Amino acid sequence: MRMERPRVSFCVHHLPLRRGEVHFQRLRRMIYLFRLKSAQLFNRQGYFGSSLTDIMRETGLEKGGIYNHFSSKEQLALEAFDYAYGLVEQRMRLALAGKLNAIERLLAIVSVFEGIVEDPPVAGGCPILNTAIEADDANEALRERARVAMDSWRTTIHRIVNKGIL
Repeated sequence: MRMERPRVSFCVHHLPLRRGEVHFQRLRRMIYLFRLKSAQLFNRQGYFGSSLTDIMRETGLEKGGIYNHFSSKEQLALEAFDYAYGLVEQRMRLALAGKLNAIERLLAIVSVFEGIVEDPPVAGGCPILNTAIEADDANEALRERARVAMDSWRTTIHRIVNKGIL
């Protein structure tokens, strides 16, 4: 009787590390670099300004390797945006940590925005602003992601201001 192996979904944060730990660590590093490099490319050149050749050159993957993991250039762009936005969100959480009153929290948010200008989380500037500008008329899925990100910031600021007034 043959025993079935349990299926493991492929997610970077939940990779099993018992056997072949070095292999999995290298795989994690490769996925991290791929996301970072593709996010930087799209952020610098835009979705429409980035060809498949550019993506291959930037990431070091062949066409088959890219389409093995992503069904389309749009899916890659969406995941690259999510990754870049996650980096911005991480900065925002770190800046707000330990800030208790509204003025401290609002100043922390302003410092994050200033930091994005001086030291962007990915090359090319603010990924949310860049994506919102490019996707405004051209790519509905990217436009929606940028809108959700902006709405999240606006909601956070609105909540802080309201708590400061009360």
